[in-house]
Amino acid sequence: MLSVAVRIEWPWDSVAAECTSFLGPAGYGFVQVSPATEHIQGDQWFTDYQPVSYNVSSKRGNRTQFSKMVSTCASAGVGIIVDGTQIFALLLRYP
Repeated sequence: MLSVAVRIEWPWDSVAAECTSFLGPAGYGFVQVSPATEHIQGDQWFTDYQPVSYNVSSKRGNRTQFSKMVSTCASAGVGIIVDGTQIFALLLRYP
């Protein structure tokens, strides 16, 4: 059975480093991260879940950093699960 590590609110660069330094070697199969889409501004955790567009850009990092995180984690044998609960808000906002 594969384990899932939750790294909500972590920057993409930190998740990538965690995949190679700990998660992969420890045998984790997946890591769950915060939503990747552009969201409203604010320091509170819930702003990640209030999207304003489909752009991959958030306080966790930009599109390049997200892509690098996915590649780095995949190389370490760790898949990415993006928390998708915000997709419902996005679909309601932009039908």
